[in-house]
Amino acid sequence: MSHKEKRDRKSGITRRDFVKGMGGLAGAAIAGSRLVPSAWAKESKKLVFVNFGGEAVPAMRAAWVDPFEKETGVKVTIQSPTNYAKLKGMVESGNVIWDVVDTDVDFAIRGGRQHILEPIDYSVVDENNVDFTLEYGVPPYYYSYVMAWRADMFKGVQPQTWADFWDVKKFPGKRGLWRWMYGVLEAALLADGVPFDKVYPIDEKRALRKIKELKPHVVSFWESGADPIQLLREGEATMCAVWNTRALVLKRQTKGKAQYTYNQAILQASVLVVPRGAPNKENAMRFINGILKPERQAKLFELLGNGPVNPAALKYVPEELRIENPSDPRNKEVQLPLGVDWYANNYERVLNDYLDVIS
Repeated sequence: MSHKEKRDRKSGITRRDFVKGMGGLAGAAIAGSRLVPSAWAKESKKLVFVNFGGEAVPAMRAAWVDPFEKETGVKVTIQSPTNYAKLKGMVESGNVIWDVVDTDVDFAIRGGRQHILEPIDYSVVDENNVDFTLEYGVPPYYYSYVMAWRADMFKGVQPQTWADFWDVKKFPGKRGLWRWMYGVLEAALLADGVPFDKVYPIDEKRALRKIKELKPHVVSFWESGADPIQLLREGEATMCAVWNTRALVLKRQTKGKAQYTYNQAILQASVLVVPRGAPNKENAMRFINGILKPERQAKLFELLGNGPVNPAALKYVPEELRIENPSDPRNKEVQLPLGVDWYANNYERVLNDYLDVIS
């Protein structure tokens, strides 16, 4: 096993997981053949980058877009939000206007299988600058689905596990969970006593029963990341499952009255994809490669709280902020990596049953 393969396994998101069904990434890499600057002279100077919107727009502009524009002269337009149906419709109609899209990782696998994505050009994108790679996508950052709570509303012992989250007698008050399955199924199984190494393949019937058990105490299955923060800030809920980025902002705003933990959090990676037929495909590959530079990775963490995927970026993260980084080795050790392969193969099959339970 190579050093890089060991590192991938430590992150819990192994190369083997992603290579399944993707047709072999290794053959895509062409060592030592990255294009020289003169090769770009006749190419377009435009790029359309799509992300999930909100605070990510100004943060990604400052961390990624501004230095890329300055470096290359390529003008980048940011659009949002990411919309999978719209992306697929563009490809199928032959009218693609997006070049790079920020997506969930399982979409990058499904999209590759559906032939709606361009394979990543690893003669341009340096795979040595990232924890793992896919044939049809490259992760730009990590984030976590964490448990956050109002510490000032609990006397003495504070919650630390998903079992605590489900225990409304020991920790009274309303709860908030995400509307979509990612991380919620895993939290339910961990609350039900399933150990990390037995969570996958997910026993969805057991997970859904556990979610149904908590449902009377759930004040919101939220859709916007701002919603659970408002619930906690205003005391409508005492505990919510939220993104680490939002939890960190709330912790700072409340001066510690709200807390969160990476213990048993679900660690995920976003993935950048290039729609098939993207009008500025070459610029898209250059843009993705630029995002992986360690300084740009660290800058996004400082602005938004998303964890670097390039281990070389960790040294650029200020010492006092490292404990808040979802991809810090100390935090990785206590988190459950999302089972990407399970979601790629089962998401659409389980989704309706999940929505029936939370509706």
